Amino acid sequence: MKPLLHFLRFPPVAATLALLVLWLAWSTWLDAGGAARLTPDELPADGSAAPLEVELRFRPEAFHMTRLQDIGRLIRVEDRSVFLMDVDPEAARTMARNYWVADIRPWDGV
Repeated sequence: MKPLLHFLRFPPVAATLALLVLWLAWSTWLDAGGAARLTPDELPADGSAAPLEVELRFRPEAFHMTRLQDIGRLIRVEDRSVFLMDVDPEAARTMARNYWVADIRPWDGV
């Protein structure tokens, strides 16, 4: 235990450890939030592409639109909701981790 405490006396080591702890906490928070926004029940069981509605915390801007177009075919935008077709389940899980995504839910595609 003493060697670890000895290294903490150096400001660069202490700052690096503090940043590492903050990054791990941020990453864990994003993972937990993403899992809550998009549950496995909301995706097709066979892993095929699905139509999804992505609700953002605010009206989408150009950045958000390009990120959403990367994961699926954008059909329309209504207020804070973006409707996508052919979304890969893994891409949807990755998108759900973003803090600016409020919810992702299945959409009938009409």
